[in-house]
Amino acid sequence: MREEKGAQTQPEGRIGTICGNVRKAAQAHVASHYGLTKGADERVTDLLKNKAYIYPVNTKGDPIQTKPFQAPAILDTIEDAFFSDELAVGVKWHDHLTSTVDDHPDEVELPVAMVALASAAVCSVIMQYSSEKFDRDFNSEMYGGIY
Repeated sequence: MREEKGAQTQPEGRIGTICGNVRKAAQAHVASHYGLTKGADERVTDLLKNKAYIYPVNTKGDPIQTKPFQAPAILDTIEDAFFSDELAVGVKWHDHLTSTVDDHPDEVELPVAMVALASAAVCSVIMQYSSEKFDRDFNSEMYGGIY
């Protein structure tokens, strides 16, 4: 832990641990949800084009563009990474989740950062199924723009 003048102690390395755990959750879902195998360059390109991977698909396989970030791989990653047990962040801090809709205060929303991190992790795992040489580390230098 590092202490800075006038600041509370900050855990160094904790962010990396969280990112690693989210990426591990994404690895459990990406191949099956997107039908990926190693060297699936064309499928990877299709998923990355216009960020198609963030959308669920209809029965014809077309992205439902009115539902961004609701792709099953992203939702399952969020569930596994943040809501898996009573010690998980989403469960532990559930009372801090709020709604931005005045008419429905009980319909709490996930923090944007949580959804963005899960989406970036899913993207990083998708990229690994390409034969191109993508950075295998899930780091802010490579994936900050996606986040």
